[in-house]
Amino acid sequence: MIKNMAEFTYKLNENGGGHILYFTEKLDDYVQNAVEFIISGIKNNEYVLFVENEPINLLVSQKLENILGADEIKRVHQISNFDFYCSTGNFHTVTILNYFFNTLDPYFDQNLKIRCWGHVEWPTQKHIIVH
Repeated sequence: MIKNMAEFTYKLNENGGGHILYFTEKLDDYVQNAVEFIISGIKNNEYVLFVENEPINLLVSQKLENILGADEIKRVHQISNFDFYCSTGNFHTVTILNYFFNTLDPYFDQNLKIRCWGHVEWPTQKHIIVH
């Protein structure tokens, strides 16, 4: 588990942002890191786009309800990762990017800061080996 999400994201901000590929099999740690990622964004006066599967969305929402106030929770935009990544029935990059920018345009138009978490669930494929 990342020991200090606030410090980690601060360093990302210092460097102009970043993209993180995160592998884990520990659901509790994953959910806790997601919650800390969201809270860190809210404390930095950012909006959060959280793209995740429904079971994890529910776990994260339950934890956030005990930590954040109603106005803070309004700054967290949760989307089903299935709807986000497969809205056309497949993983089509152009469609995903269009959906991403259409979702974020209202925030960009207001010059608001936003951070994104996207959980891509990739099917097993013969030529991709995960250890």
